[in-house]
Amino acid sequence: MLNNTTLIIRADAAPRMGTGHVMRCLALAQAARREGLDVQMICRLGVDWLRERLAREDIPLHCLPDMPPVAEAPDDLLRQLQTANLPAPGTATAPIWVVLDGYHFDTACQKAVMRAGYRLLVIDDYAHLPEYHCDVLLNQNIGAELLTYQGNIGRKLLGLDYVLLRQEFWDARKKAQQRSRPAQPQNILVTLGGGNCIEHLEKVAADMCLPELAGRTIRVIQGAMDVDRIRAAFAQCPAQLEILPRVDDMPALLLDTDLCITAGGSTCWELCCLGVPFLTVEVAENQHNIVEYLAKHFSIPQFSLEAVKSQLTDIIIPHSPAIHRTNISKVINNQQEDISFIPATEDDIQFVFSLANDKEVRKMSFQQHTITWYEHTQWFHDMLIKKNIFLIALYKKQKCGYIRFNNNYHDSEVTIAIDKNYRGKHLAKYILREACLKVIHESPIKSILASIKSENFSSLNTFEKAYFTRLSVNQTHNQSVRKYIFPAQGNYVPK
Repeated sequence: MLNNTTLIIRADAAPRMGTGHVMRCLALAQAARREGLDVQMICRLGVDWLRERLAREDIPLHCLPDMPPVAEAPDDLLRQLQTANLPAPGTATAPIWVVLDGYHFDTACQKAVMRAGYRLLVIDDYAHLPEYHCDVLLNQNIGAELLTYQGNIGRKLLGLDYVLLRQEFWDARKKAQQRSRPAQPQNILVTLGGGNCIEHLEKVAADMCLPELAGRTIRVIQGAMDVDRIRAAFAQCPAQLEILPRVDDMPALLLDTDLCITAGGSTCWELCCLGVPFLTVEVAENQHNIVEYLAKHFSIPQFSLEAVKSQLTDIIIPHSPAIHRTNISKVINNQQEDISFIPATEDDIQFVFSLANDKEVRKMSFQQHTITWYEHTQWFHDMLIKKNIFLIALYKKQKCGYIRFNNNYHDSEVTIAIDKNYRGKHLAKYILREACLKVIHESPIKSILASIKSENFSSLNTFEKAYFTRLSVNQTHNQSVRKYIFPAQGNYVPK
């Protein structure tokens, strides 16, 4: 199913945003490569060690020179995607997937990618946008099923069934299960992410000036924090302090950790995978639901003086949520698995005739007269002889409509009709988009046009939700007609 599929991952890391977006995208990249996908990453890497970490994966990496903006400009994003080494013109035989992971990729960015003819996977954390526009939306966090996502979304993959963990954690899981832990924690790890979370660290350190910590070791992952401020924060703590400027083997570090104090992000799922007891610290708004859900449903406390004291006297190993390996084919596949297409044949002549003469279809056609059987058979056979692309759409293996393309040149005009028994099920936008993506990757056609009567609001809505871009309003047959194109002109890469 995934043969010839290209995955372009777009994520950034910087001191103010940390490294979590890039690192979980690395997990996705590893899984995708195991299943034979061509994977490339386009990143801004404002954290020094991260470039070296990605280089070890031997994944093509395109580094952008600037720092992440508050909001990415859609045109800039499309230009960035074009820096990837995409298939040569005319050779792409499968849709190209784009992955966006970052809060600066807003709704406008999502729409631009969809209109440019890519498939889009958006990785999100807390439904911060008013609308989402993508083929697949993935939120790996616990409790994600409770969030309300609005917009035009093909499939939603929500919750820990889709957690993104790097291969090294799965490799370390067996060792973790065999490890015997001390009755009281000796090695305590503090990790608040790859960004600059010094204010949160100082609050944590203030509650760790406990005499019970004498003889134990506290390890702090530095991230983008200042070393001197870290030392000053723990100056009154009797534990031995180790500051880790970088961590090349996180699973090994966690295997040598008895208790972890962590931000409420992706590290939580790494700890659950390896069975390490932990306390959570909310260092960003997007972590609020995670830390509250863990505390309420799995008795994993938020960090506090009382919680630390309880763990120092006796390690409390909570019933952590189960973590399972995510199969990439569950994430990237045909969004509408119930929709398929077959080429039209002589056996379909009656089905197409009945549908073409449907009252609503005729009403919105440019030629509104009832089609005779003679006219239809002449036209139908002519279509087959010319070998125009003429597809019968199936929903759950039942005929539900047709979609045809008027020629096999680089530009083609599309016509679609849906059987009355399948209207009102929101199928038309999926059928249209799936068919168009299929055609531009399996035929010489690289640009698809549409002409729709301005009064046909239902079809206008369908084409816009399938991410056609409006070109103009013209007069045809003395009627007002809106012209559309897919993909958006000038933005589609594999031409």
